[in-house]
Amino acid sequence: DIMTDDAALVKNAARRALDEGRITENDIDKTLFNSLYARVRLGQFDKDCAFNSISSSVIDCPEHKAANKRAALEQVCLLKNDGLLPFKKPPESIAVVGALANENHMDWYTGISSADISIVEGFKQEFPQSRITCDSLWDIVAIKAGNGRYLSAKDNGDIIADAESIGESELFELQKRGENWNSLFSVKYKRYVRADGCLKLHNSVIYDWFTRETLFFFPAVTEHNKILIQELFGSRLCCGSDGKITPSGIKCETNEVMFTAETVSSGSQRAAKIARENDAVIFCVGNHPLQTAKECFDRKTIALDIQQGIAQILCENNPATVMVLVSSYPYAITQEDKKLSAILYTSHAGAYLGTAVAETVSGKNNPSARLPLTWYASDNDLHDIKEYNIEKNQATYMYFKGKPLYPFGHGLSYSHYEYSDISARRLDGCTRVNFKIKNDSCFDGTEIVQIYYSMNNSQLSRPTVKLCGFDRVFVKAGETLSAFVDIPDHALKVYDLRGGRMILESGEYQFFAARSSADIAGECTLYIEGENIGARPCEFEAQSFESGENIRICYSKRLHRHYIRSTGWSAKCYYGGIDLNGKKRVIISAAASMTPTEFTIDFGGEKVSFKAEPSNACDDFSLHAIDIPETVLAKGGQQLVGMTIYMGEAACVEKITIE
Repeated sequence: DIMTDDAALVKNAARRALDEGRITENDIDKTLFNSLYARVRLGQFDKDCAFNSISSSVIDCPEHKAANKRAALEQVCLLKNDGLLPFKKPPESIAVVGALANENHMDWYTGISSADISIVEGFKQEFPQSRITCDSLWDIVAIKAGNGRYLSAKDNGDIIADAESIGESELFELQKRGENWNSLFSVKYKRYVRADGCLKLHNSVIYDWFTRETLFFFPAVTEHNKILIQELFGSRLCCGSDGKITPSGIKCETNEVMFTAETVSSGSQRAAKIARENDAVIFCVGNHPLQTAKECFDRKTIALDIQQGIAQILCENNPATVMVLVSSYPYAITQEDKKLSAILYTSHAGAYLGTAVAETVSGKNNPSARLPLTWYASDNDLHDIKEYNIEKNQATYMYFKGKPLYPFGHGLSYSHYEYSDISARRLDGCTRVNFKIKNDSCFDGTEIVQIYYSMNNSQLSRPTVKLCGFDRVFVKAGETLSAFVDIPDHALKVYDLRGGRMILESGEYQFFAARSSADIAGECTLYIEGENIGARPCEFEAQSFESGENIRICYSKRLHRHYIRSTGWSAKCYYGGIDLNGKKRVIISAAASMTPTEFTIDFGGEKVSFKAEPSNACDDFSLHAIDIPETVLAKGGQQLVGMTIYMGEAACVEKITIE
């Protein structure tokens, strides 16, 4: 109902659509009604609308700052700790290093803060007696163009290839953000190089959806050590006779589009030296929210391909190295996990990122966050990105059979908790899981109690375990508390494909009190009286199969209905719970979109087949009636039966009727 793209683009497109009859005034009236109706329901047009009394004085007010800081503190997740954290006493010297040491990035929909605290600034505030040093550890390079001269940053922001030697104006941080997304950052002017018709210095931060600070480097084949530099939209940068660098349409490897990146200062070499010279090292690395992976751009790997190997260098030269992963998403930091003694994970967290990290390292903040995703060990654990069947692909903590790097729900604390006396009982509309929890450490802390469940002998396919409830429980050092988590019935319900609705299935449920999906602290069993899976209706959609192979659910815009289509040379789908009492035949609405296709119906060993002739389209269905074998009908009069449909290449089925 609402188009939020560029205003002029939307207005002109809508006007043209109206003129061409693609939309009507009735369509416009409908969308206006929907938009205004939502605002009426929100009370925006009421005279006493509560929103009208909110003034600008609440912006960045002390209460909101406190909430912002609390959110930042509570989301810091301790992934690994071999006793290094918290620091026993403030180190005399701390090196806060890495790509995100002195950054506080905004994501695309982030509000602008009055004062963003970077991690290095957070450490300066939390450890005022310590000597704090900072280094981004990016390689510092000079770029030589095809004319034999170096790119040089000018006071007016121009970037011209006119320098015969390397000085401060010719030095740039080469920020490699992974997957060949690179940026150049002027050492002298502290501003990014931007490719927008020509090369110029831009802002000190990158904050555009289409990041024109993004450069892709491709090694030249015809000349050793030469690179071709391409800007975000695919044009190669070209050096003109006047030294100006502009995008070009040149497709071959000519001298004008070749550059050389000469390393003036190696980040890895500086890392080793800094690690040896300081008592503790905080290595801050992670993604840039507007680079590499975001809406429109998927990651090609979950490996940490930013400042690769730096963590190992720091750790080898100083065992007191803490890795702080600041990221929008999980990384497979398998090697870092083996080497480092302590690893913290944080989102980009907002204004108080630096405060949250520093106060966690010092011990002022006892971490309590838990991972809301499974962190896999490598790309080898992942299924195809376009495969959405998590059960078939053994994906997520509910079905994964391997060993993840960090399981769903994982997160360590400076406290240690023991569980006991776990039991469950039914209440009105929920199940209450009771337990005792003891903090047998010297740190007050908050435990995120996680309750998982599984069901024995379910009639439906179920996850191995599934999270059904959680709560934050604050426990003082040495204290034992009695606590409970209420599990609402809807959290235990499952979708009944036969009946087309959610049900609470009758049966024996196991409840687990856990520290994570892979760390069960205790369990109990409870029988819950609910419903049983019944028979299918006499007519049902083909997409309601219980299991299938090589099947894709499609949608017909013409018929406004779903149907299934085979995606390989052959496919099959299974339908259980069919009541054949008093029935004689099966009617299948099917289509063969390419060639004559054979369909086979298997009633547990008794098979019947029919052939469908080629149709005009995938959703051009025709009805096929098949008599049910007498031997099957004899069984069907006594019990529910199952039916498997086998179909050939490009075969489609919309609906099945038993009559």
